[in-house]
Amino acid sequence: MDSTSIGFSAVVLGLVELAKRAGLPNKFCYPLAIVLGLVTALLPTSMFGQTILEGLVVALTAVGLYEGGKRLPVVSAMLTRGKLA
Repeated sequence: MDSTSIGFSAVVLGLVELAKRAGLPNKFCYPLAIVLGLVTALLPTSMFGQTILEGLVVALTAVGLYEGGKRLPVVSAMLTRGKLA
């Protein structure tokens, strides 16, 4: 396992979380993670597969940063009002 494989574990995590939010029952999350893990292990062998996985990493990172950034004003407001301390 190299650093690329470790990085793509975030892709699997993000895609499983996306499936859960779309309504996938929890009992299917583990099999989905296994299948996606196998797919991400096989895709980097081609240039096309590597490009797809890199695009997924960028997209999931952007979504995570956006979602985290939306919550920052709320946390900041709570801290200034003394509700979070």
